[in-house]
Amino acid sequence: MNRHKASCVIVGGGSGSRFSTTQSKLHVSIAGKPVYIASIQNFIHDDRIEEIILVGSFCENDLEKWFPSHRKVLVVEGGETRTKSVWNGLQKCSPNTEWVFIHDAARPFVPSSVLDALFRASQEECIEGAVPTLPLYDSLKKTEGKKRILETVCKENVLRAQTPQLFRKKTLMEAYQMNQTPCEDETQLLLRCFPSAIIQSVPGSFFSEKITDPPTRSLLEKLSVTSPRVGIGWDFHPFEKGRTLVLGGVTVPHHIGLEGDSDGDVISHAVIDAILGALGMGDIGSYFGVKTPLLMGIQSMLLLHNLRSAQFSFLWDVGNIDITVVCKTPPIHSLASEMKRNFARALHVSENRFNIKATTDKGMDSAGQGKGIRAVAIATILQQEGFHE
Repeated sequence: MNRHKASCVIVGGGSGSRFSTTQSKLHVSIAGKPVYIASIQNFIHDDRIEEIILVGSFCENDLEKWFPSHRKVLVVEGGETRTKSVWNGLQKCSPNTEWVFIHDAARPFVPSSVLDALFRASQEECIEGAVPTLPLYDSLKKTEGKKRILETVCKENVLRAQTPQLFRKKTLMEAYQMNQTPCEDETQLLLRCFPSAIIQSVPGSFFSEKITDPPTRSLLEKLSVTSPRVGIGWDFHPFEKGRTLVLGGVTVPHHIGLEGDSDGDVISHAVIDAILGALGMGDIGSYFGVKTPLLMGIQSMLLLHNLRSAQFSFLWDVGNIDITVVCKTPPIHSLASEMKRNFARALHVSENRFNIKATTDKGMDSAGQGKGIRAVAIATILQQEGFHE
């Protein structure tokens, strides 16, 4: 996706009758601010997003109080249906916009990992959109009058869809021009008009729940308090003949590799230990096991991916990871960009969360003398409070 070519339409419509008959759910407080303001904050500081179109009955003076130095937000009147409201917002997007996010204002929290995953999906030429989704863990029941259960609904190949959803603006506008029959979301509308369109699923977040009633708001309020935690990973692997050298997921042309039960990727090991340290979950040996058949020869980058996908991973996000590599050979600087891409892909975040630097330590230890490679990583993790309760 080209820089500054994304717009975001935030839709704030509906009566919100399930929440309250006297107060709009978009104006109740969440984490010390109105729900719709929290929704805007997910996007306003992201320089990949050029503009925000807020659709609904909102006061521009209130926006000025919360965002005095920003001019990215434009307020547009809503329509009689959600579909009409989105169409009103789309028509106000910049003509240069290639991609557009559609987001429900009642979803106040969008982890950066979700936005990063959507932006990465937009790099694929064949897709027309991308949607954050979650698996269904509970069984589904069809009822009569919401009380009597009639049957169990098969949930195979069924996912929960969230927002923001990302689409090529040109394709989405063509769909709206063809058919504005009310729909559940823009994915349904686009596929109704273009059945062969490819819309990709990306990992969503349990933190991105939509506020529909007071209990949902209370749950998100409890989850909204983040606690930054820091962990350090420190690892050394000696060189071993007959091994392939892998560093940060990059296979490096070299005459010798590193010792290890896995692929010996010392940099990935340090990053894993740093994350586990920040989460208070031991080290790589205690978490994954030592000398187990499953781990022998495994790619260390796959271990990192498995850690990100593990249970409760939706309750933490990567703030940044700083890595120092101590070695005499090979040169690290030329590999840094590819390593950052690998780490970003495994952890579902953007590459700018990582910094990689190298030193020889003036030959003062085994790594500096060329007997192996040492890696030190410091990870800052943004964790939801109550994770260990």
